[in-house]
Amino acid sequence: MNTAKYLFEIEILAENICLSANTEIGNVKFKILYLIEQYGVVSPSLLIGKIGIAKTNLALACRDLIKDNFIASNKSTKDGRGVEYCITPKGEDLLKQVYENLEKNFRKEEMTTEFKKAVNTVLSFLNKKV
Repeated sequence: MNTAKYLFEIEILAENICLSANTEIGNVKFKILYLIEQYGVVSPSLLIGKIGIAKTNLALACRDLIKDNFIASNKSTKDGRGVEYCITPKGEDLLKQVYENLEKNFRKEEMTTEFKKAVNTVLSFLNKKV
């Protein structure tokens, strides 16, 4: 299997596992919520770059997340013209619930040090490419 096929296989399997743990919001919205949690206050351009979706689709998804009180929108602290997103306590609670559901899919003995090291290596590599 070549690199491209490995990447698609990983993406498909990981997305299916994540979807099974997340029944409240769609996968794109979950990715947005996750990235905001990871990076703190984020700009639309960071989210577009990491998720790879169109600006219009991001705006629609964020509008729904704001309406449902999972994230908040504020004027940019850099220049005041743009927008930045941050997670709300309700969004944090949803992520916590999803993380707990995901943890149920894996036994502790499956999460060996070697496995975690391999995953971290792959994540580090992929983050450099995005």
